[in-house]
Amino acid sequence: MSKNPLKTYNFWFKIIGAALLIAFGLWIIFDEAMAVFMVLMATGLVAGIFAIIRFIPLMKTLKTKRARLISIGEILIHLAISVALVYGAINKLTQEEENISWIASFIIENYRFIIAFFFITRVIAYFWCTVLLEEKTDKTKFWVHILLILLSCLMCSLTNVKAHTIAIVIAVIALVCSLGLIVDGAVGYGRYRKALVKPTEKKKEEEKSEEISKDAPTEQIIIPVEDEPNDSAIVN
Repeated sequence: MSKNPLKTYNFWFKIIGAALLIAFGLWIIFDEAMAVFMVLMATGLVAGIFAIIRFIPLMKTLKTKRARLISIGEILIHLAISVALVYGAINKLTQEEENISWIASFIIENYRFIIAFFFITRVIAYFWCTVLLEEKTDKTKFWVHILLILLSCLMCSLTNVKAHTIAIVIAVIALVCSLGLIVDGAVGYGRYRKALVKPTEKKKEEEKSEEISKDAPTEQIIIPVEDEPNDSAIVN
């Protein structure tokens, strides 16, 4: 058994995590207000963090002043989207349905267009900097941004894609992930039990071998050896 308790008992973390994911998924499914709040808050925070952590590295690595200005504009737009989504989430959670502000209502109703706009601004900034201003990139980033274009078009074309719809998708993913954690946790618990029983079985085998060695005769047994015939006594 491992001496590290986190490694030994990590199956409990997986089982508890699975339980939390199931509770989270069911909560989102049955509580629409909380579902909308979670989706708006999560995407708002992701957009804001994505914008903030990219600022300094971009300013240090971009070659041209124009590319830096484009990136600053993109980051400011993403920060504005982040603030709007967080505001919509808080307003949705703290206010009654009839008291929600028109800004929050607009954000909730047009959630798919806001996310599509977020992706499109990222794509425009990327291709502007890499194609027109010849900034460095790679194949992976190129295809990722092509996929973002397709995803943006898909989100705008589907009329039923709202914050609550995204929440249902997240809830289903959470429930599927919880099943994986349950299986992994169960396998880990089985390994833990085997590792726990193994030293006991080994000790029993050692005690049994000691008992057998004690029961074995300790006196030295001498086997008589017949005298070999002497060559000189053989008559030809």
